Amino acid sequence: MMGHVPIVTEDGQAAIDACADGFPNVAILDLMMPYKSGDEVCKWIKQEEDGALVPVLILTAKSEIKDKVESLQGGADDYLTKPFDYRELQARVHALLRVNQLSLSLREKNLRLEQMQERIVQQERALLAGQLAGTAAHQLGQPLSAIMLNCHLLSVLPPDEERYTTAITAMKSDADRMSKLIEELKEVD
Repeated sequence: MMGHVPIVTEDGQAAIDACADGFPNVAILDLMMPYKSGDEVCKWIKQEEDGALVPVLILTAKSEIKDKVESLQGGADDYLTKPFDYRELQARVHALLRVNQLSLSLREKNLRLEQMQERIVQQERALLAGQLAGTAAHQLGQPLSAIMLNCHLLSVLPPDEERYTTAITAMKSDADRMSKLIEELKEVD
């Protein structure tokens, strides 16, 4: 049929079972089928992750507006009543397949976009981490240099000299400053 291999089933439950092997490119369902109605099969297809984009055409003898509305609100993409012209059925199936291809293409492009966004976020995080590391090294290097200088002073000054006590106080202040910087770095995600 139109270059496609149809899968024909006897009832609604068999249609659901046939989807276990893979969803069709388009589903044409009658409303009045044994075991599961066309609306029930349609709802099942649309609720399945792999079936959500499968276009569903209801092809039935039921022509009342309430039946059409229920089917379309239940997830059907199109509704055609019997008797029908084969050319109209072909045109509707072709239209549904075009929409399906566009939907699949959009889904693929969205997936690629999400992947690209994730890569950009990862690159930005790496750049930020590098910048943060450089800033941290600079900010920690200043008090560390001061501590090392004061350590040298302590090694050459007698303990009773005033500069000795000043050096110890400066070292404690610089160590506290380094400790605060380290705590700030821990809070950065």
